[in-house]
Amino acid sequence: MITALFWLFVIIISAGIIACLGATLCLLRYFRTQAPSPQDDQNNPEASLIVPIKGVTDTTLRNLQMLLNSDGTQQCEFIFAMEGTADPAFTVCSEVKEQNPGKNIRILITGDSGERMGKQHNLCAAIQSAKHEYICSMDADVTPNPGLFLEGIKALSEPKAGIAFSLPYYSGTGPAGGTLLAVHINYYFSLYIGGLAALVNPPFISGAFWFSTKCTIDIIGGLEQFTKVAGDDARMGRECRRHGLRNIMLPRPVRMEYEQLRLRDGIAHLQKWAGLLRSEGLPIFWAALTIWHPLLFAFPMLICMFVIHQTLFPLFFVALFVKISSVFVSNKRVFGVKPSFQFAGTLLYYEMIIAPFLFARGLWKNTLTWKDKTYRIGKDGLIVETTPARGKQASFVQSGKE
Repeated sequence: MITALFWLFVIIISAGIIACLGATLCLLRYFRTQAPSPQDDQNNPEASLIVPIKGVTDTTLRNLQMLLNSDGTQQCEFIFAMEGTADPAFTVCSEVKEQNPGKNIRILITGDSGERMGKQHNLCAAIQSAKHEYICSMDADVTPNPGLFLEGIKALSEPKAGIAFSLPYYSGTGPAGGTLLAVHINYYFSLYIGGLAALVNPPFISGAFWFSTKCTIDIIGGLEQFTKVAGDDARMGRECRRHGLRNIMLPRPVRMEYEQLRLRDGIAHLQKWAGLLRSEGLPIFWAALTIWHPLLFAFPMLICMFVIHQTLFPLFFVALFVKISSVFVSNKRVFGVKPSFQFAGTLLYYEMIIAPFLFARGLWKNTLTWKDKTYRIGKDGLIVETTPARGKQASFVQSGKE
């Protein structure tokens, strides 16, 4: 029994090492060179740029201003969609509109999202009022990189293009909770979904910054269907692929500033990501646990090897080397930041202590808390109940429209 369990761990660790190495090599090839800027003949396309927003951070005003100043957006309309004027985002968006009288900016009040996911609720209302065929959605915490808008529009001209999306990454510095979140997004989430998207037509997108068309949205049945599911981004990509369309990862990631979260708040934020994985079903949940975390399973092996098979002693260090190398490659080739191993200690802490805690809770927990609401998740990731989150302020909503 012990020997069988031992070899099971060996298989899991080996699979994790191969997956990490494979994802790293795929990203290395895909992001081999910095994506060239689209040619001048693609400048100034007409598009509707939508920011579904709730609440603000220290970077919201800057991010919105950078979106307005993005290359090629002179002919675009900008729609800032929120649930109500009591939301602090209304004040910030109004300020942005006042400071840019030459831009076509609309502030859309969508009303209370009720039982629905707030982001998709805002997106649905904004797309219905959008004037142009091209649609771009950006989260308010994203800093749009130069050339990204034109690169996304260019990708939609490819054969059977459905949705084009960018990988997210955190840069900067922050407290312990923000650092844990950055480690998860940069070196686990973006590494593995990016590696898969570089290899095949992925059954998902990343929702931080994506591009599509009204035609594509109509083909997949509209976005209303995604307002009642937890993993809305994954479902959008899945429907797109089901209809024979491609989800295209752009060779330009999008940057986010570190979340200013204490350790406890960072762990609470990560529980949301574990909940999203669980809502996708047990096979995906277990695959993420085992394949994404070779060090988690390799460490107990390091102890067992002294008792059972000393010849496998190097396995832990192979996993460690491959994982640290993936950090180096991600920093240098994908995110375009100075290569650094400063995350090594936090990465070990996350994978061997925080990750098992998150996945253990996520296995049994059927609720997901985001912003000021708690969603109870049922079969197939459907939202079956929505309640106010404990200790959170009331939702910033009001009835009415634009």
